[in-house]
Amino acid sequence: MDTISLDRMGAKTTGIDLSDKAIARAQELADQIGSNSKFIQSDIYDLADKLDAQFDIVYTSYGTIGWLPDMDKWAKIVSKFLKPGGQFIFVEFHPVVWMFDEQFDKIGYNYFNV
Repeated sequence: MDTISLDRMGAKTTGIDLSDKAIARAQELADQIGSNSKFIQSDIYDLADKLDAQFDIVYTSYGTIGWLPDMDKWAKIVSKFLKPGGQFIFVEFHPVVWMFDEQFDKIGYNYFNV
């Protein structure tokens, strides 16, 4: 959704996801609205095998880094795909957010899922 939203604001966008289902759905949505977004299904650590480009902005969205086993390697990948002088935009949250009830009024769930 972020990739398509940025495209709709005028950016030339490429979205990356590990999930082939997520990529298929993103492409379907992009096609439905006439977005020019490009999508690549890839493990981020293998992305250099599928993409040879640099970008003005590299954007990492919510819920991604918690799944990454090698943060140093990931940071080098971000750097590889970011043009000199480009911007890295990183949006994340702490998993404590999942403790709150559906209205975010009170703690509804145990952090340790017990």
